[in-house]
Amino acid sequence: MRRWLIILLAVPVVAVVTLLVVIQHEFALKWVADKIVSSSNGSIILNGVSGSLTGTMKVEEAVYLTPERKISAEEVEISWWPSRILLGQLGVESVTVSRLTIESGVPSDAPFTLPESLVPPLSIHVGKVQVDQLTYDALRFQDVRLSLDANKAAWELKEAGFESPFGIVSAELKLGTHAPFSLDGKATVNHEKAEGTAQVAGDLHDIRFEGQFAGFGAEVKANAKVTPFAGFILPSLSLNAKNVDPSQVSADWPQSRIQATAEIQTKADESVAGSVRIDNTIPGTIDANRLPLRTVTARMGGNTQIMLLEQLVMDMGAAGQFSGNGRLSLDGVDLSLRTGRFDLSGIHSSIRKTAISGNIAVSAEEKKQVMTVKLAESRLALDARVIHASDRLDLPLFRLRAANGEIQLEGSMGLTLARDFSFDGKASRFNLSALGAYPSSEINATIAAKGHLSPEWHAAINYALQPSRFLDNPLTGKGRFTVTATALRDVEVLLALGPNSFNANGAFGKAGESLRWKLDAPKLAALGKPFEGTVAGEGTLSGTFEALQAKLKLDGSDLAFPGPVRAKSIHADGRFGTRPADLMDVRIDARNLAAADMLWSALQFQANGTLQAHSLEASAQNNTMDLYTRAAGGWKAKQGWGGEIQALENKGKQPFSLASPAPLHAGTRLFSLQDFTLTFPDGRLVVNKLEKRGSRIRSDGYAKGFPLRYLTAFAPALRQKVGGQLVFGAEWSVDMDRMLTGKVHVYRESGDLTIRGDTSVKLGLTEMDMRLNLAKNELDVLANIKGETTGVIQLTANAQLVRNRNGWHFPKQSPFRLQLDADMPTLDWVSVVSGQPDIDINGSLKVKINGAGTIGDPRLTGTFAGNALSFRWYTWGVKLHDGQLLARLDNNRVTLEQATIRGDEGVFRMEGGGSFDHGNMHINLSFLADKLLLLSSPDKQLALSGQGQMTLDNEKMTLNGKWRVDKALIQSVEYNNVNFSDDVVVLGREDSASESKKPMAVAMDMTIDLGDRFRIDGWGLDARLEGNLQVASAEDQSLRVFGKVQAVNATFNAYGQKLTVERGNVVFSGPAERPSLDILAIRKVPTFGMEDAVEAGVQVRGTPQNLQVKLVSNPNVSDSEKLSWLILGHGGAQSANDHDRSVVAAAAAALLSTSSLGSMQSGLASTIGVDEIGVGAGADMESTVLSVSKQISNRLYLTYEQGISTVSNLVKLRYIVSQRVRVEAATGTSSAIDLLYEWSFD
Repeated sequence: MRRWLIILLAVPVVAVVTLLVVIQHEFALKWVADKIVSSSNGSIILNGVSGSLTGTMKVEEAVYLTPERKISAEEVEISWWPSRILLGQLGVESVTVSRLTIESGVPSDAPFTLPESLVPPLSIHVGKVQVDQLTYDALRFQDVRLSLDANKAAWELKEAGFESPFGIVSAELKLGTHAPFSLDGKATVNHEKAEGTAQVAGDLHDIRFEGQFAGFGAEVKANAKVTPFAGFILPSLSLNAKNVDPSQVSADWPQSRIQATAEIQTKADESVAGSVRIDNTIPGTIDANRLPLRTVTARMGGNTQIMLLEQLVMDMGAAGQFSGNGRLSLDGVDLSLRTGRFDLSGIHSSIRKTAISGNIAVSAEEKKQVMTVKLAESRLALDARVIHASDRLDLPLFRLRAANGEIQLEGSMGLTLARDFSFDGKASRFNLSALGAYPSSEINATIAAKGHLSPEWHAAINYALQPSRFLDNPLTGKGRFTVTATALRDVEVLLALGPNSFNANGAFGKAGESLRWKLDAPKLAALGKPFEGTVAGEGTLSGTFEALQAKLKLDGSDLAFPGPVRAKSIHADGRFGTRPADLMDVRIDARNLAAADMLWSALQFQANGTLQAHSLEASAQNNTMDLYTRAAGGWKAKQGWGGEIQALENKGKQPFSLASPAPLHAGTRLFSLQDFTLTFPDGRLVVNKLEKRGSRIRSDGYAKGFPLRYLTAFAPALRQKVGGQLVFGAEWSVDMDRMLTGKVHVYRESGDLTIRGDTSVKLGLTEMDMRLNLAKNELDVLANIKGETTGVIQLTANAQLVRNRNGWHFPKQSPFRLQLDADMPTLDWVSVVSGQPDIDINGSLKVKINGAGTIGDPRLTGTFAGNALSFRWYTWGVKLHDGQLLARLDNNRVTLEQATIRGDEGVFRMEGGGSFDHGNMHINLSFLADKLLLLSSPDKQLALSGQGQMTLDNEKMTLNGKWRVDKALIQSVEYNNVNFSDDVVVLGREDSASESKKPMAVAMDMTIDLGDRFRIDGWGLDARLEGNLQVASAEDQSLRVFGKVQAVNATFNAYGQKLTVERGNVVFSGPAERPSLDILAIRKVPTFGMEDAVEAGVQVRGTPQNLQVKLVSNPNVSDSEKLSWLILGHGGAQSANDHDRSVVAAAAAALLSTSSLGSMQSGLASTIGVDEIGVGAGADMESTVLSVSKQISNRLYLTYEQGISTVSNLVKLRYIVSQRVRVEAATGTSSAIDLLYEWSFD
């Protein structure tokens, strides 16, 4: 009996022990996995299962499929504690996933309802969940982590966080398990330039949200009430955003300055009221890196059953407007927008100007949504219709008409997980240039595409180009191919543009398949600018992506590509494969290659061997370098390239060589360079280790006797800015992972540094020592610089760093300390870095600054003391000196205690100060000038007095002032400035126009009194100017000028005569470039004995864009007589001799021309002290003479004539007796005394 009892007791014990032994084996885990897969009806896929049910479980790939989504996980590892189940807890130590992908499918139509309880069957503890990379449709996140606890009372998400494109996100959440399911959570986002917080509270039936964000210059605040299980899910919303500029986040995004507000409120009677307004103060075109949107406004009304969107206006700036109304209800959505005269050139400047009108309508019901677009003008029209119904997206109509051509497209796409699609398109006589500044073309083509996107994408493409043209070159082609993620099938491709052709045939993706291609392009210019040259090549691809075999041969000459990249010739020839034993034989040779601001006379590369064991050689030569390198190693799948650098040397002007072979490994997960030593004639660079393993980077090494010119030789941009014979040393040891530690030390050994610009200045360095110490993510900076020009500069700083997906950065909340002491005896170097070659800045400056607080909110105190400050601008004659500056910095506020500078006469003073706080700058300065001689060059002098004020609030400046000119002299001087045409490129000069800088908004209001000593002597005018002007800026930043300027005691040289300006008024009443002119200039003639004398002159009226110039006289005579009196000082135009007629004709031509009235002849005559110089016919009407005349008195003229075509000379004395009678006496080659009488009539 006892034995049976023992047996009965032993059976369950043995069974339990056996079970425990069995489940520890891997086959048990695989058996459970198979059961899970088989019972899931295909919704679960598990591959590569290994491990144990009682320890660590691993799955290479896990997939969960539903109509709503697809979830894929790679390299899953789960460690748990099975024994805790006996205690009523599911205990998981860790879950790690290499890559988690979530793809959305078709949203479920079934409404989501909450269960009665969220109490878990067991308490749950998950210590750590780590996902290296999470992809949710188009969103990507890294380093996702969290821990989870659940019991009968609540679910708690702890220590959750991830790295996103927007920063590092951290979150905590607590959810009750019993209705109404209380909710309490918070989240923060930290970026190097931004930070935000969000809180949720309430319960799942009534969620209250509050969020704040500040960064990238913007501020956003939001409050909302969300009722996800009610008919109207957003009963209240308040949103306020300021200074939103996408370009602050990424330089690739457009610039804007957006202010936005949104308000929604639901009242007790379930009525809804709200409004939305978006303002962008700097709209512009996409190609100008602006957002083509000025304002969006709308009002909301209706009730919780039907919400109305009323008075919707989208003002897209220069492009035009869309306006309309909409309706949102539980049954669907209706939205209608209309536009008139919409101009696409306001969207992109390369598109031609349009005047499009039409409608965009959206109608959405529960099972069907339709969008209809109908837009048209005389030469452009778009008709389109998109339908979403029955899990499909259909495009039954898409027709774009431009001029005489059109594009048609129709098709459909499934929205289930397979996402099958089918599209057909046709282009008929379509000219791209009909849309705008695009290549001239006439495209006649058909295209068809059919396939699916999941589980692996697959597309079959067919196309045909009927006889077409592109940039006036014939374009033809025909082809078909099938492409998948792993193969190219049924490839038959032909394209021909002018004499250029490309064809490909075959298949690629399976063993034994081969894809052949051939390129023959004797005229790349057929592609348009900047393409040039000829290219010919051919090759084959065979095998699969895992076992690829490739052969190619390519030759090109006189090449030019975008970049810009140019090459005299390029030759490439080779074969290679992706299997370890595949042969590798590749050669590339390029001559006269220009790229990345470097010009190489020759570049060569060759690789020989197999994929797993090969040698690599490369060389490059130009006028300063002769480089050669050689490496040997091999490539292994999933590991990368491993080997050693065997040689690296330069035999050019900066020689160096590799001391010994250096091991190198380059792969996706590991990069490692060790024992790398470059020797120089008097120094060396040693990299003991440079390693990147995952996210961890480690390096240590040192440099001694390293010349600066070795750096600048490989960096043309740096070479333009610095130079000299500086030799420095360095040592470093850094370890960057989740913790940042190490040190960097850079110091001067010998030589000097030169700052380069249009001129250069030597710093006269005697000491330069900079240290960076890193410990526990804390950075200490110590710098000490001494030099004849720099003086003494000492800097110490400390701050905390934080790592995110973009690397290490200083978060705004990082503690910050700074101490800067600088004593600079000269400011010569400022002139160089200013980039203005004719500016000279000098003096001495002492700076002392102490800083505390945080990076986002620094608190700075200190002083600035400048002595003997001077500023000269030679082109304009600005010469200021004896400047004194004393400014104090206290808690981020600068106060000017003394700021004066003197001219050769007078003084200029400044008062006020400024402050900066949280990245915002505010400046308020007042100016006072007392008889300051601002301009003092021989041709320009200006002394003024007055006062003004400047305020700067972030990016808006205000200038106000009242000024009086004490004296001024402006004379015309010709400068031999060399101006290059737009197509001339100066090598080595940076293109400043390519830099996209935001314009600063300036509000200006200045009044200027010209005083009574403002004289102008130039361009034929000698006058004193007087008047008052008001200069102001408009909203569009253009200048507006109001006031009147008068010319007093003025004369004007024209046609070799000195005219008296009887009336010279310039009236400004708006745009500065459109003043109103009213000028009358008269030639005074003697009246004694000339009762019939005529005073003739020129009257100018209108604006510079629409000038009206006419001859006037008193008394009024014919225009020919007016010209005669104006030019010759007497009448008788009809009976004048040929010389007089030629002079009058020249004057008439000058009057009708747009050239300057002050001619070269009158300028030369004035210079040598005569009144008139001319070339005309001699007395015999056959010879040509040069004449020089001088008016001795009002009636007496002396003329000297010298023959040009014959040997002759003549001195002539002319006396005017009356208007019609004059006496002339001549002596020289021929002598005579004449009494001349003139009679003129019309």
